[in-house]
Amino acid sequence: MNDYKQKTLIDDSGIGTLTISNIKLSEINNLKGFELEYSFLTDVNNHFSWIVINHGKKFVTSKEVFVSKGIYIFKNRTVFLPTTEFGLNKARAFEQTINSIFGDE
Repeated sequence: MNDYKQKTLIDDSGIGTLTISNIKLSEINNLKGFELEYSFLTDVNNHFSWIVINHGKKFVTSKEVFVSKGIYIFKNRTVFLPTTEFGLNKARAFEQTINSIFGDE
């Protein structure tokens, strides 16, 4: 499993950024992407809204996108998000849509 929990920067403001440099690229059904532990992503004590993965280039997304659009892998208890789903503009558009439907919390 990836050792990203020891190599992250998480601030306590609630709008912080999880930065990961030590993670391998996974492949599922010919899709390349990254896996993060579901329990880590959904733990209320982990205060971050944005995820930046440094893997040759920067892959940026929000925690909301990772959890909502990612594929849950039961065997590993992880969430897999394809690289095609990353992007700051994609994440902002997704969150804007969610906020317009459910309201800003």
